[in-house]
Amino acid sequence: MPLASAVKAASANPARALGLDAERGAIEPGKVADAVLLDKETLDLRAVVLRGELLA
Repeated sequence: MPLASAVKAASANPARALGLDAERGAIEPGKVADAVLLDKETLDLRAVVLRGELLA
């Protein structure tokens, strides 16, 4: 599966299915800032951002 499709399947699609797409599921102004940061090559987890705060 292409990476872009996998990202959509793990973010926008679930948010829409749960009726949360107005506030979650994309990185856009006004939406909750939750994200996982992955290594570009290995896709290993590097960091988590929860409601705009970087978790250690």
